[in-house]
Amino acid sequence: MMKLFSIYPFISPVWALLPVAAALAYCGLRLLLPILRRQLLVTPVERSSHSIPTPQGGGLVIVPVSVLLVLLAILSTGALGYKSELVLGCLAALCVLGALDDKYHLSARLRFLAQSLIAFTSLNALPLGWDALIPLPAAATWLLAIIALVWMINLTNFMDGLDWMVVCTFVPAMLTCALALWGSDIAPLAIAFCGALIGFAPFNRPVAKLFLGDSGSLPLGLLAGVLCITLIARWGWATGLLPFAYFISDATITLLRRLLRREKIWQAHRSHFYQIATTRGLSTAQVIARVTACNLALCGLALFSVGETPERQLLLLIVGGGFVWLLLRDLARHR
Repeated sequence: MMKLFSIYPFISPVWALLPVAAALAYCGLRLLLPILRRQLLVTPVERSSHSIPTPQGGGLVIVPVSVLLVLLAILSTGALGYKSELVLGCLAALCVLGALDDKYHLSARLRFLAQSLIAFTSLNALPLGWDALIPLPAAATWLLAIIALVWMINLTNFMDGLDWMVVCTFVPAMLTCALALWGSDIAPLAIAFCGALIGFAPFNRPVAKLFLGDSGSLPLGLLAGVLCITLIARWGWATGLLPFAYFISDATITLLRRLLRREKIWQAHRSHFYQIATTRGLSTAQVIARVTACNLALCGLALFSVGETPERQLLLLIVGGGFVWLLLRDLARHR
């Protein structure tokens, strides 16, 4: 295992993005909240995890703050390039798409087509050689990658159904990705989004005063997918999959179970494991505590996997899968 403290420069000006993004996001949300209460109020329905009307649209602050801070940081160093522009542009485009969907409820076909186009565009910003990860023809590899990114975009939206769920997953995951990808163009973006989510956390703590909305969950999902592929290409499958393993597992298993039951998978539901846990008696705080503990363990394993051999990567991935299985089993069994 590589010595983490010898390869990660914990003292760097880049870390200033974290508190600055947190402060700007918090202040921006305080100012925008009255408008969101009038324009983007979500009324609870049978499948909702909340019981009172609550505004959404936190992504309208989180995404612009993160993107603009990173853009300013890149411009100040004169390192703006084609790949940086693509990633920032794709995140901004998804924020706009999500905001329109929050307000006007776009059709599923339009959302899918737009997300697929954005996913295809973002693949051009990935490191050279990523398409060699799977021994398939280039066209098949690109198709699978687009499907995977579209799934990541949507699963984050699916999992954003409980107060602090996105915060307790993405804050440690973004820090882990920033450390593992230190020195790359995308590490500052992970730090900025981590800070912005910290600024969002006080508004989303149980009982939430504000939800992220599609304007925030869709760009976060894309960023998670890009980070996963970049980490896999640089360090291996364990490093790339472990930080988001719970999100991926809960959402994917739930989708497969709904498909087997021939349910309409595009409709809202309460079939995720964390939703089952709250239905069967666990409080929001109890669910979040369990998910947070699992995510911290997964992120620790991801950092330990950096630079390890494929055999050790596989072992750590199996261990992480065991943690996720125990969590899902625990969430599903409470009554």
